[in-house]
Amino acid sequence: MERSLNYSKRVLQQIKETLAYIDENLTSKGADDLLEEIEEKMKRAKSHPESGKFSSKNRNIRYILIGRHRRLYYRYSDRRVTVLALFDTRQDPRKQPF
Repeated sequence: MERSLNYSKRVLQQIKETLAYIDENLTSKGADDLLEEIEEKMKRAKSHPESGKFSSKNRNIRYILIGRHRRLYYRYSDRRVTVLALFDTRQDPRKQPF
């Protein structure tokens, strides 16, 4: 059975803000590339959710690296993968959500 892929309101806002920042301050191609990478990595997580690394704060949550500096946190069950947060690792590590 294939899992469904759901995005929390929080992560959708974080992705939107990150893409807008990249588009305004770097390049629109960079924003497009980031969105494409997020979609690609989440397709993999949907099929193989156990491939992500465990969060240091919560063993029920995993993450996948997006580029070198971003972590996309998610949790999964037999039926669903829920994307929870996008975190830039260049921030203070204490701000890490999970």
